[in-house]
Amino acid sequence: MYKPLTFVFLGTTVAMGALYMSKEAQETPAEPTVTVDDSSKKKLQEMTRQLTDKESRIKELEASISRYQKLSKKKPQPVAVETVASNPNEAVVKMSSREQEFRNTMKKRFAKRTEEQHKILWGKLNLNDEEKSALIDLMNERGMSNMQYHMGLRGASTEEEKEAARLKRDENFQASEEKISELLGDKYDIYADYDDKKKDYQRVSYLNSSLKDSSLNEAQTEQLVTSMNSTNESFEFSNEAVAEDRHAYYSMSDEDKKIYVDELAQRDELVLKESATYLDEDQQEALKKQQASDRARLQRGGSWGRRGRR
Repeated sequence: MYKPLTFVFLGTTVAMGALYMSKEAQETPAEPTVTVDDSSKKKLQEMTRQLTDKESRIKELEASISRYQKLSKKKPQPVAVETVASNPNEAVVKMSSREQEFRNTMKKRFAKRTEEQHKILWGKLNLNDEEKSALIDLMNERGMSNMQYHMGLRGASTEEEKEAARLKRDENFQASEEKISELLGDKYDIYADYDDKKKDYQRVSYLNSSLKDSSLNEAQTEQLVTSMNSTNESFEFSNEAVAEDRHAYYSMSDEDKKIYVDELAQRDELVLKESATYLDEDQQEALKKQQASDRARLQRGGSWGRRGRR
């Protein structure tokens, strides 16, 4: 038989074991059982993807900051200043060689584009290379002035500012015309007539590029330009503002825009009917497609690059 002391020892051992297990259970909680459904998995995957994207973006930003910091440590190059010999008290900023190169490149591009757009004019004027180059420069100068006018007009907030922009445009135009007149002499009237119809000449050039082998001859070109120009001048649009400046179209209501496009179609139909007497069937069809394309471009928000009643 077991002695009483043995029972006491056994009881104490069991009690201490139970107490230890109880304490262990408190300090180390059981791992909960979690059931993850498909929705939770997708959310977890999306959160992981977003986190990866953010980490990648942070690395890109850190690389950019590092580059800018390196650039900021570079000493700025001093601007070369050239003193005008006629007046030592005045100085002008001299462009860097890179800026001068860029300006010359753009000038050459403008000159090439102008030369290509006005091939008919060169045939009419028969200028030498020097005269032609000088006229191209003056035409581009006038184009830049006109562009500055439209930019200033968009930035004008009052009628006074708009009127000032118009006056400046007219002054620049007059100064440009005087230079061109001085350059061309008795050929200026030929240039002025072409300039009044230049958008119509350009339209015919675009038409010929689509016709290729069946393009208009010189006589047909002059007849079609005359038809376009006379119809433009005589046709009456309901909205006088947009008749004078095509840019006004973009500030019109949807209803007024529809009316204007419908009237354009009517005007184009008049040109089409008149041209039937000197254009063949293929040329007529090409002209009709071009007219429709121009109207569609206007409705999409494009520009014909023309002012006035064109």
